[in-house]
Amino acid sequence: DEVKTLMLAGHETTSLVLSWTWYLLSQNPEAEAKLHDELHRVLGGRTPDFSDISRLPYTEMVLKESMRLYPPIQVVTREALDWDEIGGYEIPPGTQVEVSPFVTHRHPDFWKDPENFNPQRFVPGGVRWTGRRCRAREYVLNAGMTGWRTPDVGAPRFRSPPCLHSGRASA
Repeated sequence: DEVKTLMLAGHETTSLVLSWTWYLLSQNPEAEAKLHDELHRVLGGRTPDFSDISRLPYTEMVLKESMRLYPPIQVVTREALDWDEIGGYEIPPGTQVEVSPFVTHRHPDFWKDPENFNPQRFVPGGVRWTGRRCRAREYVLNAGMTGWRTPDVGAPRFRSPPCLHSGRASA
């Protein structure tokens, strides 16, 4: 069942993450330049493979920040195992609870300047991804990181029309 989910949903989520990442990079030329510099320095013109992932920390930071701003999954559903209370509402065991990553990832109580694209949030040793280990998230990160091309092998430079430049992450 998990393999089927990864095969069907993994490609769509990866393409969504990469599309939003390219959009965000088009709005942030400094981040784009830093990403291309890391790719060129580490890869030297070759296509990355899985052994390169640990040597591409800025690339990982960019992808994580992109997924924070534009999560590829709209709703996460969990079943309450015990009685709980959320916002004054009692949640009995067995209740399906839905959370929107888009909302929580932009909540000012959890993130400083939540609407702004800032890959530095995810500097190694900084913000940690918590909660359940999500195989789909790991798949998207790995696929995204190995899908880059360096400028030497045709990495695209992204520019959006000036009408889309707002200085904020939201389109």
